[in-house]
Amino acid sequence: MRVERSHRTPATITFKSRSNHCQTGWEASCPFRFESCNDDPNETTITIRFDTQPDLHTQPPICSRFSHQVLGLIAGRDRSTISPYIRHWARKWGEAGEDLSILQITAEFLDATCPESYKRQDLTKICAVPDGKDFSIETPRTHTLLTRSAWSDKIHHSAVRIISWSTPTALSFEHTDGYLARATEPTLVELWSPRLKKCPPCYDMLSDRGFAKTARLYPNLNGQLTPHFLAGRPQFTAEEVCSDLEICKLRYTCEVDFSRVTLEDGLKDSTDCTFSPYLNSMIHWGHANINLMEPLQK
Repeated sequence: MRVERSHRTPATITFKSRSNHCQTGWEASCPFRFESCNDDPNETTITIRFDTQPDLHTQPPICSRFSHQVLGLIAGRDRSTISPYIRHWARKWGEAGEDLSILQITAEFLDATCPESYKRQDLTKICAVPDGKDFSIETPRTHTLLTRSAWSDKIHHSAVRIISWSTPTALSFEHTDGYLARATEPTLVELWSPRLKKCPPCYDMLSDRGFAKTARLYPNLNGQLTPHFLAGRPQFTAEEVCSDLEICKLRYTCEVDFSRVTLEDGLKDSTDCTFSPYLNSMIHWGHANINLMEPLQK
């Protein structure tokens, strides 16, 4: 998002989307109008111009890394008065993100959308590709327990950890909130178990080794297809290597999905403490970015 100000207009906000089409059908009861929507093969630019002096509640604060002082200057308000607006509208954008990324999944939908690449590997009964992601945060120093709980062995920094479930076509349909990174992936699956009842019975998960032995945590006992383990052997067999290679190639969609989540500016780099109250809202809207883009497989 880019915000521009001039003596002619109170403010202009420009949104850029990396999809090849302009999303339409959105309505908002805010005092601004869509001024232009210019498409090119690589990027869509939408410009919104305010008709009157802008108020902070017309601008999505979680889509930027602006400080409260800068947001106050844009909105024409004192920095000490804008926090309630930020809290209110960050929550609203987070709720919209949940509506777009927490979806019901049926066996009929999975069968109809199963990609050809999965069919070639005889993986026609795959429900989801779960994966975990650690988002770097500023190290909390208020208590040593928080400091230790936030440490991530993945990125060797303080972080929050989430798990996201997406279909083979990369449609995000479930994700956890952000938890301090010492929480393991099986622990988060167990915590989120009641919401995973939506996964149809007899459909498996295409998982990595971190999710091994988590089938018992799913209400419908969905199996976990993971790469082979050495289990005390000196090396893998040639058949295991070939099998794992082909299956692991299909998991690229979960990595691309997380790259789309980090299109949300607030989740790029390390998130400082002032953004902590809005972290889950940013995660929800980041997952909405996944579903507003083209499917990765057909």
